[in-house]
Amino acid sequence: MGRKKKNIWTKKNIINVILFFGIIVVLLKINIYDKKKLANDSFKTVGVIEKLHPKKPIGKRSKDVIYFYFIKNDIVYHKILTKTVGVINNHKIKLNDCFELKVANSSNSIYELNLTKRIDTFIDKKLYQKHDYNSFIHRNKIERYIINSKSNKDKL
Repeated sequence: MGRKKKNIWTKKNIINVILFFGIIVVLLKINIYDKKKLANDSFKTVGVIEKLHPKKPIGKRSKDVIYFYFIKNDIVYHKILTKTVGVINNHKIKLNDCFELKVANSSNSIYELNLTKRIDTFIDKKLYQKHDYNSFIHRNKIERYIINSKSNKDKL
């Protein structure tokens, strides 16, 4: 006699599959919504690189992290962009480089930084009083990085 095949399509498994595909559909809809906002209701500005955190390709989850800022209505908005490993080195991105940035008018969290369109300009964030960070941790990382880079320059 042969083995009896176990039925994997139990009620619990069917619900899990439906939930999984439901989440995928919602994420795709959000992505489409964001792309429409950028295409129809956005403005172009300059994104200035303020910190780079390249990663070495260790495993599948490693990402390069790019910290940048842009100015809108006399407020400095600090943002974080994660890209696949090697983007920083491939595009030869350095601190204080400026790139074309497209931001949605209705939400500053919807943006697209074009790392292929380098712009020859510099916007100093020290001229502005109001700064907007993603979180308290993000603010601490940027401020600590600026303090460390200033102290390293003083040693030279």
